[in-house]
Amino acid sequence: DGVGSGGDPAVLSDRPWESPDEDHCETPKVAYEHIAPILDCLGRRLGKKRHDLRLYDPFFCEGTAKKHLESLGFAKVHNEKEDFYAKLRLGEIPEHDVLVTNPPFSGKHCEQTVRFAVRSGKPFALLLPSFVQKKKYFSDQNFSTDAFDFRLPSSTHTIHFADGRIDPTKNRWSGSITNSPSIDLTAGMVVSVGEIEVVDNKLKFKLLSDNTIRGAAGYGVLLAELIIADQIISNNSQIKVDLNQSN
Repeated sequence: DGVGSGGDPAVLSDRPWESPDEDHCETPKVAYEHIAPILDCLGRRLGKKRHDLRLYDPFFCEGTAKKHLESLGFAKVHNEKEDFYAKLRLGEIPEHDVLVTNPPFSGKHCEQTVRFAVRSGKPFALLLPSFVQKKKYFSDQNFSTDAFDFRLPSSTHTIHFADGRIDPTKNRWSGSITNSPSIDLTAGMVVSVGEIEVVDNKLKFKLLSDNTIRGAAGYGVLLAELIIADQIISNNSQIKVDLNQSN
C-alpha cells in the first residue's frame, strides 16, 4: 500500500507542503498497542470507551496511523492530509481528547510539537527521539502529573532528566541547590530519570529516588501539609493530644 514501516520511508502521495523524505516514516502498530492501555485509562477518566475517545495526530504520512488505531478500536481519529502549522495559525485545530503523534524529527518539528502539546492542556503521547530529553525546550516544561501536589511546599514539582548516566551520589540531590533538607524543603525529594535507550524495540531507562535523606520525617511533613491543604484541619486549629490515652 506504499506505506513504510520499521523506520523505512513511506512512498509518498502528493501533498500541499514540502518536507524531507526521511521525515516520512510510519509508526508501527506495536507502538500503538503499547499505549492503548494508557489511552483506556484516560478514556475512563473522561467517561469514554475506545470508540468514543477522540485522538488527534497532526502529522500525516500516508494514513497508516489512523488505520492502526482504528484496528485497535479507536474509531475517532483525526489524521488527515493537511498542514498542521497552517491549521494552528488559523485556529482550526480539531477538537480532541488526546494528542497522539510521531512528529517529524528534522528542523524544529520536535520543539514545536512539545510546545503545542503543553499549551493545549490535553493529555498527550509523543514518540520522540532520545536527544529531545536533553533539550532546554523539553526540560523547561517542568512536566508534572497528579502525583505532584503544588499545594504542598515540600512536594517535588518536577522530574529531573539526568544528562548521561545516573550518578547516585549526585542525582540523589537533583532539584536542590543547598543539599540541605533543613533549609530546602524539596532537597532529596526529586525523582531522576536517565540512561534512556531503546533496545530491541523496548524503551529502557533508570529511575533514582532516595528516601533515606528525608525518610519518615520528610513524608510526615508532607502528610501534615496535605491535611492542611485538604482542610481536614486549619492552620489555626489547636490539636490537643492526651498522652495518657492508649490507642
